[in-house]
This record gives sequence, structure tokens and C-alpha cells, in this order.
Amino acid sequence: MIIDNKGKLFGKINIIDICVILIVVLALAMTYFKFNLSAHSDVVEYETTVTYTIQARNLRSFTLDGVEIGDKLYDHSSDKYSGTIVDKNITPATEYLTRADGTIVKTGLPERYDLELTVESPALIKNGMVVLESGKSIHLNQTNSYYTQKIQTDFETMDIKINE
Repeated sequence: MIIDNKGKLFGKINIIDICVILIVVLALAMTYFKFNLSAHSDVVEYETTVTYTIQARNLRSFTLDGVEIGDKLYDHSSDKYSGTIVDKNITPATEYLTRADGTIVKTGLPERYDLELTVESPALIKNGMVVLESGKSIHLNQTNSYYTQKIQTDFETMDIKINE
């Protein structure tokens, strides 16, 4: 007989104890599945290379002379690598002025320039966010402070392209 007259299985284990053990094992299995297997199933993550464009405005010529194609760019807040400069574009700096009659006119700033850099960097794509090797995520219109071996200034992110 499998269950004796005292309600024990094989005369040693109580059926209520077996039910409690089965419930605990089932709860542990469900918890493991919930937090270790299914929790990350919706996270899309992969490594790639990104090319992003950043712009600094209203710079003097000696700052421009400190930036060369091939220079490594670093994030000022973490001192970590943020990519290599692959292109450099310099344009005369401009600003908008309001005249006495209320009209707005665009005018050039003497001896001032805007610097646009194209930077290539290894990155991690996580649910649509671009995270650079420095650990910092970048977004359009975000201002970050970067430096090279010769200069340090604030740049605004103008464009981000994920290289497939």
C-alpha cells in the first residue's frame, strides 16, 4: 500500500508535506524563469560602429588648429574614449541680431568659426539607445564636453548614423 492509515506516503512522508514541497519548488522555478530568462527577452542589444556628427560654435582659430582628422576624442566627464575624428568642417560663425526697427538679420562674427566634426566610435545599441564605448549614451541635440590631446570644448550632437 502506497499510503498507510496515518496518511503517510510509503509510511514515511506526509502528503501535506509533499504538497508544500511541490508548491515551493514550483514557486522557485517560476521566479527563476521570470527574472533570469524572460526579463531580458525584450532587450535588443548588439555591438556595432556609429558615426556621429558634433558641432561647436563660435570658436577662435587657435582652437580649430588643435583639431586634426585622426585625433582621438574623449568624454570630459569620464575621461573615456568617445571615438576617432574622421572628418572636420569649418564655417564662419554667424548669429542673429535684432535691429532697432524689429527686423532680425543674420550676421557674421569676425574671427569666429563653427567647427563640425564627424566621429566614428564603437558602440552598443540597447533598445534604440546608442551607448558609446565611454559608457555614455548620445542623443540628438545633446551637449557634451569632449577633448582631444590639444583642445577641450562643448559640442552639440547633430547627427547619429548606425553603421550596419
